[in-house]
Amino acid sequence: MKAWKESEEVKAVHNDLYKPSNPDDESSDTFFTLIIKSVFTEKELTNENVIWTQSVLESIFDVEHLSTKIDSDIIDEWKDAIKSDGQVRLHVNCVVFFLSF
Repeated sequence: MKAWKESEEVKAVHNDLYKPSNPDDESSDTFFTLIIKSVFTEKELTNENVIWTQSVLESIFDVEHLSTKIDSDIIDEWKDAIKSDGQVRLHVNCVVFFLSF
């Protein structure tokens, strides 16, 4: 599991989450935004739901989390990290802000 998560291919997929889905259009939705749009209705789109989704995605790619099970402990760790990390929070706020229009 660790070797897989540390592979260049998996790292590239993780990085792609925050890139525009259309490389020729910088204003296109990021892959993260597309995931959010496919999971939640407009009414369900809240900061908490976006942070929860990002926590799940980050735990999947977390090289320190080697279990195939994603439990509340790892989700809570990532939620705390996302809320306290200005750069990650910016991604979350951009998604929420963008989807609010």
